[in-house]
Amino acid sequence: MFIFNPNATATITPGCGVPAGGIQKFRWRMHVSLPYPFPFQKYHNAQVKIDKKDFEFIVSNGLDRVFLKSGMPRVDLRPRHSKNKEKRSQSARPMNEDEKHREVLQSVAIFRENTIYNSPEEAFKGADKKIRPCMDYLSEFVGNIHRNVPYLMSWLIYPVSLFDAGMVHHGIENLCSNCKRWHIYASGMTISLARLMHQPLFYFGDNDYNAVTPTADTSNELLAEALMSLYRGMPRLTVLNSYAAVESLANSIFKLKLKQKIIKSGTNSKKAEEMAEKKRKSIRTKIGRLTHKGLKEVCGRSLYCEDDELYYQLMSFYQIRNKVAHGGAVPDFKEAEEGHKLCCEVVRWLCRVGGLNVKEMAPPQSQAVPGFTTMSKDNFAKPGFVLDFIRKLLDSVSVKGAARETSKKGVESNKKNTIQTYRILNREEGTKKVMELKGGDPSNE
Repeated sequence: MFIFNPNATATITPGCGVPAGGIQKFRWRMHVSLPYPFPFQKYHNAQVKIDKKDFEFIVSNGLDRVFLKSGMPRVDLRPRHSKNKEKRSQSARPMNEDEKHREVLQSVAIFRENTIYNSPEEAFKGADKKIRPCMDYLSEFVGNIHRNVPYLMSWLIYPVSLFDAGMVHHGIENLCSNCKRWHIYASGMTISLARLMHQPLFYFGDNDYNAVTPTADTSNELLAEALMSLYRGMPRLTVLNSYAAVESLANSIFKLKLKQKIIKSGTNSKKAEEMAEKKRKSIRTKIGRLTHKGLKEVCGRSLYCEDDELYYQLMSFYQIRNKVAHGGAVPDFKEAEEGHKLCCEVVRWLCRVGGLNVKEMAPPQSQAVPGFTTMSKDNFAKPGFVLDFIRKLLDSVSVKGAARETSKKGVESNKKNTIQTYRILNREEGTKKVMELKGGDPSNE
């Protein structure tokens, strides 16, 4: 059946002519929103080399995305606040006349190519081949910062892939001959087809989601996490979680089969449990014993005897895993992807040995959906109309104070009906709205 590639993208580039005015200069740029404010007091700006090309790399917390009204499709980045310090503390910069729509961004990463082109077509050419390396660089850049983030703050910043973001905006800038400044000339986008699918790729059968036999929950969760790590550009986690899924289940199945064998010899269940656990601990990291010799001695099953090719592949992947876990090696995407599929097959074999529910690698053709539907959406952007809705919602909030009968002193204090003030920061307008809530602790309302 058709297996959709989760890393598949579609890059849209507009057709545009050269503006009048003689020799023109153009350059390409892209930007992607991030799902967190970057932990820098000032914006980050550096010259970097990506795929043998020179780029200006910027990360900023103070820019919003604006969609412009007239002309060809154009998307620009503009400061959220006014440059005037007094106005900055009072309100955000209002939308200009040329702006049709604004999206509030927590932060944004910008890549601006230093190469100067003579035409829009030349600048746009090969945009899809520029975006992927730039996203790889961003993931590596954030990963380097993440290494130094305090442990309890590590959730505040983490690598982001195109799969996570869902969309990247790219475009070309034109150098104005009058003001000698670069202005956005035309814009396109790259969409993650898998991240923004609008219909499923398959449908469950009537009872497929309701397994009757026991399942290998821990291993299944580890394999699912490994696959998501792969799509988010973290192959090390893919390798570590994939192998952990096999090792965890292999230990469980070995102990289960050994305990059953000991009980059959006449030993009571509690003693058999202790003996099986002691033996398991002695070989818990020896995957060869757990899937071949040790398991064969216990129940007559052996991965080597039943599928020697799969066994040897597992042994090779074990070496890759050790280099990652103990040597800090970074596997390539292909190694991680193949290793994940390998571990899925080994887990399926172990489930058959242990009498557990065996999941399929892919749904049957009869349940597959022909084709797919996707949409264009930035997962991290906050549309202005959503913030308008939240603002109106806050305007309509009313909290009814309820008298609470306590002691006489408590009644007297309740008569005063204490007023608590909460300030809510509106990021779009930059204003502070005061909402007075009458009564006790609003968290109890």
